[in-house]
Amino acid sequence: MENSNQGSASSREIDLLEIVTLVWNRRAWMFISAGVLAVTCAMVQFLLAPKYRATAIFVLREEKNASPLEAWGALAEQFGYRLHEEVDPLLSMVERVLGSEDFFRPMMPMVLSSGHPDSSLSRLLQVDTLPDGDKVEVFTAKMARSVRLKHEKDDAYTLTVRTKIPHLSQFLADAVVDGLNSYFAARQKREEIRKLEFLETELRKNRIELDSISGDFRHFLEFNKDFSSPLLNFQYLRLKREESISTEKYLVTMKAYQSVKISASQPRYFFEIFSHAKLPKPPSIFRRLSWIGMAFGGGLFTGAIVVILLEWLVRIRRRGGEA
Repeated sequence: MENSNQGSASSREIDLLEIVTLVWNRRAWMFISAGVLAVTCAMVQFLLAPKYRATAIFVLREEKNASPLEAWGALAEQFGYRLHEEVDPLLSMVERVLGSEDFFRPMMPMVLSSGHPDSSLSRLLQVDTLPDGDKVEVFTAKMARSVRLKHEKDDAYTLTVRTKIPHLSQFLADAVVDGLNSYFAARQKREEIRKLEFLETELRKNRIELDSISGDFRHFLEFNKDFSSPLLNFQYLRLKREESISTEKYLVTMKAYQSVKISASQPRYFFEIFSHAKLPKPPSIFRRLSWIGMAFGGGLFTGAIVVILLEWLVRIRRRGGEA
């Protein structure tokens, strides 16, 4: 029993020695492949321009009952449905806005102005040789791909911008939040103006209708003092009911008009910057060298695994041929 255990232990020892010997014999190939990987990593670290990331944190100041899905949620629950609670209507709305080229179009003159810290910014963005129309399109497309928005906890949102230029990332992270404020304020103002115009039209119609029915009712009362006949009594009740309905319609429309007029002065969504974006720092030499070292070590480890697997496959095929 002891001999068998010693034999199995010695066989495992021999296998381990064989693996070490096999890897050592293939060391030249492993070092070459690891060196190529390290050189590639060094080229990426030192030759390619790094992406600088700047993050601005802002909070949502939202009025009570201002969620665009709240009214629909209450209505849906009456019919036995329930809207998905994980859906963030504001986040979806903002993501659609950030994907629009029209949102970034007004920022281009500010970014490419002569007073910008980097006079070669237009060249770095690869838009200096393009016509004005194409320049705006290329710029807005680049900016839209660089911005990422994420909903954190409570009412906090993080807006991250990654570009090849440090101060551009910092500038855009804050400018996009300001742009969202302006965009939603202008959007709300347009919506309120359309609502007010519609309600003003309806209010005029209701006023004309009410005046007409009230005039008919007064005219009827002037020429009919006695409602003893069934016909006159029926006409009296009909005109009185029509006047009451028209008055109620006018009052409801007036109340809606006043409510919209009041809410027009109070923005529904308001973004307040909680933490301004900081100027990103370039990666340090130590960090770049550590990435190169990890690439070289990873290349050696991967090469050893490949050598062992290839030898294992060769032995399996050899045993299959002998069988």
